[in-house]
Amino acid sequence: MSTSTHPRRAASESKQPVVIKRYRNRRLYNARSGQYATLQNIADLMKQGEELVVYDTDTGKNITRHVLIQVVLDQEKNGTHTLLPITLLRQIIGLYDSSIQMLVPLYLEMSIESLARERKKLRRMMIALFETSMVRPIEEQVIRNSEMLDGVFAMFTLFTANGGLETLEGK
Repeated sequence: MSTSTHPRRAASESKQPVVIKRYRNRRLYNARSGQYATLQNIADLMKQGEELVVYDTDTGKNITRHVLIQVVLDQEKNGTHTLLPITLLRQIIGLYDSSIQMLVPLYLEMSIESLARERKKLRRMMIALFETSMVRPIEEQVIRNSEMLDGVFAMFTLFTANGGLETLEGK
C-alpha cells in the first residue's frame, strides 16, 4: 500500500519506520521505545499509522511480513469481529499456485486502498452533513427554547414600585 493513501499516515510519512527486533527466544523488541513489544503493541502502532520493519537478530533477515501475518492472526483470534471470514480464507488458499496468484496481492492492495479512500470520503460527507443541515436547525431550536424559557421565568418575576425586579421567592 502506498504511504500517501493511508488515512492516518500523513503524520508519520516523514519519520523513519519503527525498528522491531526479534530475538532468538522469539521476543520482539521495539528499538524506538526501548521496550519489549507484543503483537498487540505492533497492532496498535499500525493502527496509529506508523511504519515498521521487523528484523531477525540472528540472520538480519527482514521478517516484517511474517510478523504482520502473526498480528493479523492474533487480531482474528482475540477480536470480537473478524475481518477474514472462512469463505475468504478458503478462496485465498485456493489461489496459491494458480495462474492468477501474481495478481492477487496487487488486487487486494488496490481494494484496500479504495476502501480507505471511500471511508475517508464518507467521513467528510458526514461531517459536512452535520455541520450544514443538522447542526444549524438544532442550534436555532436551542435559541428558541432559551428565549421561551426566558419568557417563562419572566412570568414569575414581579415589578416593584421602585422599578427593580423582585421574584416571587423574595416576597
